[in-house]
Amino acid sequence: MFDSSGKSIYFLFCFLAATGVIGLYFLRRAFSNFAKGELFTLSNSRDLKLFSIFLFIQTLAKPLHFSLTSILLSMNHPAGQKMLSVSLGSGEIKVFSLAMIL
Repeated sequence: MFDSSGKSIYFLFCFLAATGVIGLYFLRRAFSNFAKGELFTLSNSRDLKLFSIFLFIQTLAKPLHFSLTSILLSMNHPAGQKMLSVSLGSGEIKVFSLAMIL
């Protein structure tokens, strides 16, 4: 069904999506404790710290994901037509700042 580059792109996407989903899991745990009235507990501090770590990992992985995807998609092109695309914008910088603040 997929060739080797298709499988690689699929696994890169799964890694990028998994870091976001795991981060949201820890954020959900912290918010559910907030709803119970438990504001500043050890559990909430740990959950918010883990959320910020996964947010940081996802922020670093996103430009790497797009770079590796551009390499994999142009792998079968002839010499001189292969492409490397690096994308770093203000969105990544904002999320990086948020992860560092948390």
